[in-house]
Amino acid sequence: MKKLIFFIVVLFSFTSFAQKSTSPNMAFGAQVGLAVPVGDLSDYANMGFGILGSYIYGLNQNFDLVASIGFISFSMKADGVSGHTFPFIAGGRYYFTNQPTRFYGLLNIGTYVTSVSDNFGDSVTSTDFGFSIGGGFKYPLNQKITLDGNAKYNHASDYGWIDFFIGIDYAL
Repeated sequence: MKKLIFFIVVLFSFTSFAQKSTSPNMAFGAQVGLAVPVGDLSDYANMGFGILGSYIYGLNQNFDLVASIGFISFSMKADGVSGHTFPFIAGGRYYFTNQPTRFYGLLNIGTYVTSVSDNFGDSVTSTDFGFSIGGGFKYPLNQKITLDGNAKYNHASDYGWIDFFIGIDYAL
């Protein structure tokens, strides 16, 4: 929890500093997607689904700071067992193009709260530091709404998965 608070403080510090030197470019985003377990996680879990909410702050034309909170639920291979994770992540997006369709690379770090429970009421919860790396695109639908899609590899503790998210960003 201390790490999460530290990341939020650092994120807002950068945001406050950036407001002094450039005009703000802010947006809120909402996405839905699929998560495919890889490595050891694929021994225990099947494909899952998730939702993600984001705050996006444009530092300049080529770089955004992003803070996201989400929920990903995996269907487990064992009967009567469920598993899900809550990512609390912050990072950046670097845009490679300035065309209407903008492609970007992304890197996030943060805390992943994971819980596994069974039908008997037993559960195990862990909080782990992790990261995600990937790429995506943004396509403007109008002046305020942008289609945003990405794919990324996530790693927390000893487990990893690849997720594919699509959604919209609404400019403030």
